[in-house]
Amino acid sequence: MQPTAYTIDLLQPAEQASLEMLYPLVAMVLLTLIVGVRMYLVRVAEMKRSRVHPEQMKTRNDIQARLSDTRASDHYANLFELPVVFYVAVFAIWLTGLTDGLYLVLAWAFFASRVVHATIHLTINRVMWRFAAFITGFGLLTVIWLRIAFDLIVA
Repeated sequence: MQPTAYTIDLLQPAEQASLEMLYPLVAMVLLTLIVGVRMYLVRVAEMKRSRVHPEQMKTRNDIQARLSDTRASDHYANLFELPVVFYVAVFAIWLTGLTDGLYLVLAWAFFASRVVHATIHLTINRVMWRFAAFITGFGLLTVIWLRIAFDLIVA
């Protein structure tokens, strides 16, 4: 039996175009890991400089009260907000076989907006620039979900 949009046989090899839909998702995970490593390095360095014992850092409030630079940890937390909706969208597209060139472009554009957002947040931290990157990603994700809804209704 051939897999359809409603019956998915995960043991069958996926078509190349379908697999390409997962690449922006993997890229987002890598971005999250990179920011996580940066958070660790920045936090440990500042804790050593300020002689803050790890036991004094039990909560987010403790971290914000004792460390002067929380951008990396703030951004790491941010990567578990809007991008989670992106992950669900990518899996929905992939599992229903809706993958096409437009979805790929939208997914990569969302990823690019998150890279810009992270770069701004972790360096110069200009709020309006960061907001522009955020709202761009938000808009792209909205378009992705509207298209998913349309494609599922029409199918």
